[in-house]
Amino acid sequence: MTKAPAHLRTPRGKERLKRLRAFANALRGRYGVPIYLCGSALLDVNEEPRDWDMRAALDEADFARFYGDANQWEQDGRTGAWTSVRWKWSDDMVKQSRDGYRRTLMNIDFQVYPAKHAAAYKNLPRFRLDTRRREADGR
Repeated sequence: MTKAPAHLRTPRGKERLKRLRAFANALRGRYGVPIYLCGSALLDVNEEPRDWDMRAALDEADFARFYGDANQWEQDGRTGAWTSVRWKWSDDMVKQSRDGYRRTLMNIDFQVYPAKHAAAYKNLPRFRLDTRRREADGR
């Protein structure tokens, strides 16, 4: 998706988008990767999303630097027997989502995934929120 959904192009929506972009830029600074809006908030008719799904994907080395082994994270998710990797990730996602609420006054659901996990969602619609130029990303 290359343009914002219709509800983010209204006067009220533009203010929301401004707040989302400011928070996405902060997340971009922390994680060093593009930040995307995903999920039901992308529907033109969904003027009042229950939450705002923001996502990022980290390569395996960066994911390990933040949380631990990506394969262990995947296994923890499959089995439900969480290790310190999944708990560390979960604690950070809660922290970032709460910070997102404080910064935007919107119900933010932020999650960062290992790139190989995120690849399963590559064909779903998404809208880039951070404002770093693509040339600077090397993308």
